[in-house]
Amino acid sequence: MSTTTHTPGPWTVEDPLGPESLWIVEAGKEPHEWRCIAMVCRDDLDDHDDFDVPIGAGEQQANARLIAAAPETAAERDRLRELNAELVAALKRARYELVVLDECSSITIEEIDRVIAKAEGR
Repeated sequence: MSTTTHTPGPWTVEDPLGPESLWIVEAGKEPHEWRCIAMVCRDDLDDHDDFDVPIGAGEQQANARLIAAAPETAAERDRLRELNAELVAALKRARYELVVLDECSSITIEEIDRVIAKAEGR
């Protein structure tokens, strides 16, 4: 697992400059403590080109919420990765135990069959 180098979460969405530009900031901090982790704009804010493709407010807010959820999403990914490793290890142990159990039960059944056959004169 790599060491986390991003700004610690949780993050939240704020609009200190108005709704045209949403900021992703650390949650639980006062406005004067905010550092802009990411900015989601409705326009590319570059009026020097012809490539402005504004997005709607709903899409802008959805994008901002998605970015703000990144720390929790990464933490859940790490938790699930660890759980998956535990499950894989448990499955490997269970498979080994089933193979051993199967071998033991086969030997036992074969031995019982041999003794019965001998007793019956077969």
